[in-house]
Amino acid sequence: MISPDSIIYAEADNNTVRFILREQTLSTRMKLGEALEMLEKVSDDFVRIHRCTIVNLRHVSKYTSKDIMLDNGETVPVSKSCAADFKTRMFEFVRSSAR
Repeated sequence: MISPDSIIYAEADNNTVRFILREQTLSTRMKLGEALEMLEKVSDDFVRIHRCTIVNLRHVSKYTSKDIMLDNGETVPVSKSCAADFKTRMFEFVRSSAR
């Protein structure tokens, strides 16, 4: 068992999903859609930003319309089709976290 907060992002590679944590990477055989459903059941902080990437909003340090910088120093691309949803979810996350 791992805490959802410790997941920085998840990425798909064929039928494998890699969960990137601060100290390690865990891989499991599943589809990215299944991983997103599983994560959404335990936390509202996960959003799909590309057809093969899910990020945890808690680990976003800055973003542009094309890229997201994560607190582990990695940068991941945002697809045009996911950019508007990501921006909306990020604003909601920031607003709710500020309270």
